[in-house]
Amino acid sequence: MAIQANDRTKRQRVIDTLKTFGLDASAVWDCHGTPVIYHWACERIGAKMGIQFDAPQLIDQNTAQKVVTILVTGRKGERSEWAFGEVTPNNCKNAYPWAMAEKRAKDRVILKLANLSGEVYSEEESDDFKRPTPSERTEP
Repeated sequence: MAIQANDRTKRQRVIDTLKTFGLDASAVWDCHGTPVIYHWACERIGAKMGIQFDAPQLIDQNTAQKVVTILVTGRKGERSEWAFGEVTPNNCKNAYPWAMAEKRAKDRVILKLANLSGEVYSEEESDDFKRPTPSERTEP
C-alpha cells in the first residue's frame, strides 16, 4: 500500500530526517496533504551535506518570454544527482525566471541527495504552494 502524504508514518519520517540536518517541523508545512519544505531549509540541508554543484547547463532560454530551463548536477562524495529547473508563464508568475529555475533545480537535487525526494516537495515547485501565514500553518 502506498503511503499517503498525510500519513503519520511519512510525516514522522520527514521530520526525523530534517532533525539530522538540525531542522525541525517548522521547516515544512502541509499543503492540502502534500508536505512542502521551505527553500531556505533546502539550502541549509545542502550546506550541511556539503553538496557541490556543477555549473548549470542551459537547456532553453527566452528571457523576454520568461522561459528558462536549466539542468543542475549536485555531488556528495561518489553520489551525484541531476534535475531540471524549468520556468514558463504557465508554471510561474515570479518576475525572476532565472532565479526561480535555479531554485527549483537545486532544491530538487538537494532533496534527492538527502533521500527526501518524493517525500516532501520544495515550496519553489509550484505557485500553488503559497507560503502560509502563521495561523494557517500546520505540521506535516
